[in-house]
Parts: sequence; C-alpha cells; structure tokens
Amino acid sequence: MRMREAVVDEPRDIAEHELRPLLEEILLASGHDFRQYASGSLCRRLGALLSSEQLPDVAALRARLSGEPACLDRVLRALSIPATAMFRDPPVYRALRTLAATHLATFPIIRVWLAGCATGEEAWSLAILLHEEGLLHRSRLYATDMNTQALATAQAGIFPLAAMQHYTRNYHDAGGDGDFSRYYTAAYGAAKFHAEIARNLVFAQHNLAIDRTFNEFHLILCRNVMIYFNEQLQAQVHTLLYDSLAHLGILCLGATETIRATSAEELYDIIDAGHRLYRKSGPTGRFNRHRAPS
Repeated sequence: MRMREAVVDEPRDIAEHELRPLLEEILLASGHDFRQYASGSLCRRLGALLSSEQLPDVAALRARLSGEPACLDRVLRALSIPATAMFRDPPVYRALRTLAATHLATFPIIRVWLAGCATGEEAWSLAILLHEEGLLHRSRLYATDMNTQALATAQAGIFPLAAMQHYTRNYHDAGGDGDFSRYYTAAYGAAKFHAEIARNLVFAQHNLAIDRTFNEFHLILCRNVMIYFNEQLQAQVHTLLYDSLAHLGILCLGATETIRATSAEELYDIIDAGHRLYRKSGPTGRFNRHRAPS
C-alpha cells in the first residue's frame, strides 16, 4: 500500500545537529558556505522552506536536493535573505548626503562597494544620491550579492510600481527635493529606472563568507547583512571590509551593526555613531585578525 506524503502546514522546528550535514551538502553542490551563518536564522528559514516544499524533515530535503537539481536554487533563495527597499532607513541616506558626500568629493575617482545588495534597490538609491550631489560621473559603484537571481533583478532596474509611493516618501525623507518619478518610466504596473543612472553601476556576484577583496574603495555600505552571521564570520567580514577600504574611506553599517567591541574599533573614527558611519584612520596592517566581536 502506497503511503501518502506528509504535508507540513507550519514551519517545523529544526535542531542544530541537523544543520551541519545539510550545509555541507549545499557547500559541495553550490560553493555557497552558510556554515558560519547564525543558526537560529537558518533554522527558521529552513523550517519555512520545509513547509513550502511539503517535506516532513531535513532528511527529506536532503533527498530532494540529491534528486532534483532545481531544488538547490530554491534552497539558496530561501537562505540568502534578499530584503531591501529604496532609500531604506532614510536618515542614513540623509547622513551620507550631509556628512559623507563632501568628503567623497575630495577623491578624483570615487569607488563605492555596496555589499549584500539583494535586488538592488539600495544600489539604485545610492546612484541617485551621487547623481544629485554631482559625483556620479566620476564614481564607480560595485553592487554585489551571492544570489544570482536577485542580481538579475537588480541589473534590470525594474521594481513594482505599487512600491513607488513608499519609495518616494523615503527619497524625500532622505533629502531628495525633486520629483522622484523623473528617474523612472511607469508601464504595465512596473517602474523601470533609467539606464543613465546606472551608467557607472556594476552588479556582480560576491560571497562575503568565502570571497576576498577585489578593489580599494572610498565608501563601503554593508547594511543589515552581518546580523545573519555568527561571531566568527562577523569578525572575518570586518577584516574584509577594513582591507577593502582606502585610507580615510567611509564605512556605513546597518542600524543593528557596529564596529564597537570588534578588532576594528580602534582603527576607525566615528563620523555619526547613530547612523553607523565610520572613517578608516588606522595604519594599514594593524588589524587584529584573531579577535572576534564580544
């Protein structure tokens, strides 16, 4: 007699000992390393994935991974956390306008890295800000993420028209004083942002957990990303960001992230503690790579 497949209606609790074998398989299959992500966040997301896949447990998910290649893409999407918005946290963008733009203007060529850009809304926002500050023409923005599907959305610059009212408010709260709709064309329920704004904007795949620095930057934004990492990986990423910043370069973190109590604390000057803006000031090579955040 054939037994019916178990259906999971609610996210299932996942024990941490179930995680390691699954994460090892994901690493081998995809090259993406989630082993140093915060286990609580991973368990919640995998529990929701088991529900959507109608699977009873992690063993069943591992079996599906080995027999259905498309399942790997769904797992990666579930774990990569592509949450974002245009001019997200408007006061941060206002601080970038008022405190960082003048400093960036002192560099003949401005290199910017937005690490963990998800679907690109914040990358387009930053390009608009630099355009309005007269800096975009001599800037090169690199927006990176590990999720290739999210990067394809970011590259297209097409977002739901229904979100534009909220994004317009964010834009004005962030210090924008013009008509936000001049940056996009509305059609068929979508807003397509003008390619001219993205002329110096490069989207590329980069995994903060396993990849190294690829350039020297005058501004790095890594916002609401490290909150999903464990302490060891947070320390590793802090080292990566420090090594990627030019002397006197600016680091912008998310509202729940900080350099305090990390090896980086003494190597930055605080520009705006409330909005997590810091300027690299320490001498090259002094980073303590063995101390994790407390």
